[in-house]
Amino acid sequence: MKINKRQSLVGRLIFAQGEQSNIEDKYDDEVHPSTKDFWSGLAANKSHSLNNSAIMSVYGPTLSRNSYNHVTNRVNNVGANNVNPGMLYNEIMQRERPHRKQLEELAKNTVANIWGFPKNQLNGSIDRNVDINNQQGDMPQQNINSLSNEEMSKLKPEVGKRINLNAMSHGSAVNNMMQAHHMSRKELDSLDPKLLGLYDKFSALAHQMYWHHDLSALDDESLGNTAIGSSKVEWDKDDNRGQHQIKAKAFMFPVLIQELSKGIHMLLNAHGLRGKDDRELTHIYKIADAIKNEPWLIQAGSDLWRKVSKVLNVSKVNHAKFIASLASKSPDEVNTVLMSILDNNPKSIDMVKGMVSRE
Repeated sequence: MKINKRQSLVGRLIFAQGEQSNIEDKYDDEVHPSTKDFWSGLAANKSHSLNNSAIMSVYGPTLSRNSYNHVTNRVNNVGANNVNPGMLYNEIMQRERPHRKQLEELAKNTVANIWGFPKNQLNGSIDRNVDINNQQGDMPQQNINSLSNEEMSKLKPEVGKRINLNAMSHGSAVNNMMQAHHMSRKELDSLDPKLLGLYDKFSALAHQMYWHHDLSALDDESLGNTAIGSSKVEWDKDDNRGQHQIKAKAFMFPVLIQELSKGIHMLLNAHGLRGKDDRELTHIYKIADAIKNEPWLIQAGSDLWRKVSKVLNVSKVNHAKFIASLASKSPDEVNTVLMSILDNNPKSIDMVKGMVSRE
């Protein structure tokens, strides 16, 4: 996979739209009790798959709180407090309909520019026939013998690492959903000057709703039925050529940006899967990529990605190269880097610089 050597636009996008100060803490008063109970109990809940991640177990409660307060502040700023989401959704559908093809091309252009990624490897469509998401995309899985308990225990750190990478994937993609349409303001205004404001409101409300519902009551089928976007990677059989294709579908433009961005993360995260056999891969996917994890990773990942992006921006490190480099590291190294960032350790800047420069 070829990534443009110039500094990607991800960091500048975060700083242009994402950094907010003096945010009021409304988490305890407004968030559904099931969410608060989940995060406060995760460290002791050894049976939950996210317990495999030290980052989620230790930092998850704070990350979820920060993410909620951030998006709630954004809801206020874009004037979405008293907006009916259903009516908002219907208006966007009507206004997008005459411009669907232009919006699909614009989404691909936007994501290609954000990541320095080849546009000819991005395939995106505004389509209501979305698939249930999975992080591994089209990587083949076979009917193979299951692992022993000892083998599964040895893979626990790898599962935790994959969960951490997935959290960053979801966080990055959600932040792009809420912000990246501003990069295309001129083009959107030429199609319909109302779209930008509608996207601001819808994307903020769509993100905020993850804290307002009883997520613990949703099974896999229910989560799949609520999906408004999907993405996958179609892997080039000639890996030396590296022409892997990202295919995304979404109900509307900002969600298509989200799904295309998530697809790029899937591709970059694959650097962490080299050397694993089919039995190991199947186990890692089954635990780390379970659809039931997605809402929680969206909650925690949003703030996790903002913090990571802030350090990368200060370090002047290309975001895509960092993700690929981090994915290739051992679980302990991944934890060390992320904990350093989350603890606001000044050494984290030199740490990420050195990590990428050694690649």
